[in-house]
Amino acid sequence: MKLYQFSSQQKLPISIDEAWKFLTDANNLKLLTPPELEMKVQYGTERGMYPGQLIEYSVKPLPLYRTNWVTHITQVKEREYFVDEQMYGPYATWHHKHFISEIPGGTLMEDLIHYRLPLGS
Repeated sequence: MKLYQFSSQQKLPISIDEAWKFLTDANNLKLLTPPELEMKVQYGTERGMYPGQLIEYSVKPLPLYRTNWVTHITQVKEREYFVDEQMYGPYATWHHKHFISEIPGGTLMEDLIHYRLPLGS
């Protein structure tokens, strides 16, 4: 199975503290997800982000098809990065690194995702 990579960078006009607070609150996932996926966070949002945290949510990638997705927060370095990995969900493999850093006028947010498609694609 082929391992794919996706990366992106965004400049946010907010402080690194504001960015960290928003990005590490799993309740905000639904605000960052396209509305047509109808994301619903099921559990794992009771506390701030920490290594070992499990977050379950569901998404609707296709009409009439909803699937659960469980991610495991494997690493967290306050105000710098966190890593989530799929334990169960729509991908064969999902490894997502989130980085933030201070820049003039705000915060740079960088995402690096490695993934494998389901069904041996």
